[in-house]
Amino acid sequence: MKYFNMLDIKLSQIQIFLAAAQRESITKAAQYLHLSQSMVSKNIKYLEDTLGLYLFIRDKQHLRLTPAGRHLMEEFSDILALSQKALEKAHTIQAGASLPVTVGLPDSSNLERIFLDTKNLLQKEKKFTNFHTECLPFQDLNRQLLKGELDIVITCGFELPSYQQEAFVCHSLPAGTYYTYMRPEHPLSSRDSVSVQELQPYSFLMVSPKDTPMYEQLVVQMCSKAGFSPLVSKYVSSPNAFICNFDTGMEIFIADTYMRDSENQQLVRVPIQDMDSTMGFIYRKSNENPLVPYVCRQIMEAWEITK
Repeated sequence: MKYFNMLDIKLSQIQIFLAAAQRESITKAAQYLHLSQSMVSKNIKYLEDTLGLYLFIRDKQHLRLTPAGRHLMEEFSDILALSQKALEKAHTIQAGASLPVTVGLPDSSNLERIFLDTKNLLQKEKKFTNFHTECLPFQDLNRQLLKGELDIVITCGFELPSYQQEAFVCHSLPAGTYYTYMRPEHPLSSRDSVSVQELQPYSFLMVSPKDTPMYEQLVVQMCSKAGFSPLVSKYVSSPNAFICNFDTGMEIFIADTYMRDSENQQLVRVPIQDMDSTMGFIYRKSNENPLVPYVCRQIMEAWEITK
C-alpha cells in the first residue's frame, strides 16, 4: 500500500478540487473561489501529481470526474464539512465563554459532595469557571429548567423519570449505594449492611409526594420487590426535616450519601444491600447558551474523578 504524506497537500487545494468537481468547470470554480483560472488549474494539477491520481477527464465543454476522483470528492467533502463544523463550534465556545452557566442543585443536598468539589476541580484545570448556582426544592428545579431559568440541573437519580420528556437531555452516573438512616439506639444501627427485607418491621419517614413524588415511588418500589409495603409513620416536606422527626428512635428513612445530613453525628447510616443510587445531569435541548452541552459533559467527567 502506497504511503502518502498529508503534509504534501493543503486544505486549500482540497477546497479548490471540490469546487471544480462540484461545478464541473475550472472557470466556475475560479469565479466561486475568487481565484484566477490558472491558479485553480495549477492547484488541481499539483494535487494529481502529488497523489499520483487522475482526478478529471478534461474536454472542451466541462470536467468529468474519474472514478478515483469521484471517490475522493465524496470523502473529502465529509472531511471538509467536519472541519467546518469543528471551527464553528470552537468559535461558538469562545464567543460563549463569558456567559455564566446556571447550575441548579437540590436544596437538601450536601453541596460540597454534589458540586463544590467538582467545581473546584474544573477551576483548577481551567476548563470552566463562570458558574452561577441555585439551590431549590426538587420540583422547582424541574420547572425552572423547563422555563430556561436554569441551564443544568444536578439531582438525585430517582428524580430522572420526571425529566423524561422531549425538552430535556438526561444523563445518569453511578453514585454509590442507598443507605437507611436511623438513630444510634436503633436495633439495626450496628450492622455493616442490611437487606430491604430487614426494614419491614420499622416505620418509614417519607418525603411528601406533593413535594417529591419520585421519592415515594423509589421507596415503595424498593419495598415491593422485597414483598411488603412500607409502614409510613410521617410525611415531611423536605429531606432536611428527617432528623427532627424521630419520635421513638425506631424510625428509618432512605437516602443516598449526598443528602445534606448524611454526615450528621446524631444519625447512623447503614448501607442497603444491592441498592445502587445514581446522580442525574440534565439540560434543556433548546438553550440559548451554546456552552451548556459542553459544560455538562465537563461537569460529569469532573464529578466522576472527585468521587
